[in-house]
Amino acid sequence: MKKLLITFVMLLVSTLLVAQSNTATVTQTGDENTGLVDQKGSSNTGTITTTGDKNKNDDTKWISWPNGVTGYMLAKGVTQDGTGNTGSILQNRHRSDAGIAQIGNTNNAEIIQDDPSNHSWGAENHAFVDQVGDLNESVQNQQGRANSSYFRQVGSSNSAESQQFDVYTSYTITEQIGNNNTSYQFQEFGDWTGSNHAVVNQKGNDNDAKQEQHGKGNNVSIRQQGHRNIADQYMLGDDNDLQAVVAGSDNNVDQDAVGDNNFSYLSSSANTHSNVMKSNQVGDNNYVNSRIYGNNASGSYSNDLDIFQDGDGNKSSNYVKGNDNELDVIQKGDGNIAGTNNNNRGISQIGDLNDADIYQDGISNIAKISQTGNSNVGSITSNGTGHNGTITQTGGMNNAVITQNP
Repeated sequence: MKKLLITFVMLLVSTLLVAQSNTATVTQTGDENTGLVDQKGSSNTGTITTTGDKNKNDDTKWISWPNGVTGYMLAKGVTQDGTGNTGSILQNRHRSDAGIAQIGNTNNAEIIQDDPSNHSWGAENHAFVDQVGDLNESVQNQQGRANSSYFRQVGSSNSAESQQFDVYTSYTITEQIGNNNTSYQFQEFGDWTGSNHAVVNQKGNDNDAKQEQHGKGNNVSIRQQGHRNIADQYMLGDDNDLQAVVAGSDNNVDQDAVGDNNFSYLSSSANTHSNVMKSNQVGDNNYVNSRIYGNNASGSYSNDLDIFQDGDGNKSSNYVKGNDNELDVIQKGDGNIAGTNNNNRGISQIGDLNDADIYQDGISNIAKISQTGNSNVGSITSNGTGHNGTITQTGGMNNAVITQNP
């Protein structure tokens, strides 16, 4: 009986050890480094590997998120509560700080901070991630100095990744609340003369956001609230500003800016659905402002808006309200204008099934289309220099064409 009792106690201890089979490893090479691994649950793995001096992995970070929530992040060193979570911090630099918090099961977070030049005056990088839920993935890779990257994922099966190369004063913020959301942010070639900013805020399910910055002084921002939204923003030059705000379902936003000092803003409303909005600017100092609004009575469905500007100093402002509207603005050359403000829009549509098309291939052309009603068709084509064309349609089933050459 005594032998049986001893055997039972040994089995119980063995079972408890298996239930708490977490693995924690802290490796530090250098001076005045700090590291913390705190794990509750089972089968969690926490790793901190530090090379350099004064790296901190036991701090918390206060932050203001895009949705207005402020406070300290959960991340502190590698903090994990659940089953099967993996958190890894790798630092090869001086005076960097990082933190991981994972609450749930089978989450994976990786932070890499590496400065190949390893300047003795410090890197000052910050990378923190909070993941609450199951099956979330995050990767934060910082190659360079003075980068900042903050992730917050609440839900399941979300994926967030940021890649920062040779950037000094740039930062990325990703907040995803929901399930099956994906975010990718890439930054390179920023310096102290111009910071790059990238912000993603996604609430809902099945959202996909991608941001790329190649240059300095660029700013991009994506906010998606709904389901199955896709937003893709790309910049190559300097001092570009691209923003996209989408609320609804099945929206697709694509913005590209290749030159310098381009501005593009695309928006929607809480009642929109199945919208496709695109903006592509290649030259310098181009401006696009587009909005699609609905209301509680009718909403705004199946709108398609495409804008292309391939020169310098082109302007376009567009407004859509109603259902099944389609707008196309193509401007090639320099200094073409398709409206510049809310009261002087290049294209304004209020109603259903309206179609507007503006094409200008020249210099300093001005075109405006205003449609109020249903099933109106308007088209303006301008070639040459200094043309001015205006189409105003009030009613239904109107058709207008203006062509001006050379």
